Amino acid sequence: MGAVGGIGPPRLSLFFSDEELKSMASEEAVSASLGKMGGLGYSFGYSRTPKLYRVLSSHPKYLEMELKSYDMVFRGDGPLPLTWRNYIAIMAASRYNCEYLVHMHRRQFLAHGGDPSWLKGLSHAPKKLGRLQSINAILAHRPWLINKDDIGALTEEGSATFSVSEVLLAICIMSIVHSHAGFVLGMGLCLEPEDVEGDEGSGTSAS
Repeated sequence: MGAVGGIGPPRLSLFFSDEELKSMASEEAVSASLGKMGGLGYSFGYSRTPKLYRVLSSHPKYLEMELKSYDMVFRGDGPLPLTWRNYIAIMAASRYNCEYLVHMHRRQFLAHGGDPSWLKGLSHAPKKLGRLQSINAILAHRPWLINKDDIGALTEEGSATFSVSEVLLAICIMSIVHSHAGFVLGMGLCLEPEDVEGDEGSGTSAS
């Protein structure tokens, strides 16, 4: 049985037909958006553009902004290593039980040289990453409750503390992935064929 954001038939969505999704924008606009993505290396280790971005391609202007944001947060210069960014994204997607995004960011984590043992659970990852669990939960379910004390708890002196810039980047990553999870689950996107087959370990880098 295909769960929302989980295993399903070889189609884009459990809720909408591919024809309905294609009708959101002209074929020329969608083709141009997908062509731009392919040229920038947005395969995420899949044989074709991921379903998330194929659906977003129906809104070319939004997709362009989305790609710029992704580049800045996940690929650009910053205080956190690329593998840590992808692992934080996995944590954020897991908070919503969004299997689709967990697979996508796992691929990137492994492609960037991430330690596969971390994927067994937070107890196998650096303690510093585990400290993000609380703020991840608040951001996912009650973001209006976040205050300076939550930031301060992560930046206080100690062996597993974050700098303020690291915390801000982590919050950006979690916020982006939480919003993506809402979209993926709301659209009922099915897993990519490669993830149904369970070969995410063979993913290649998007950069």
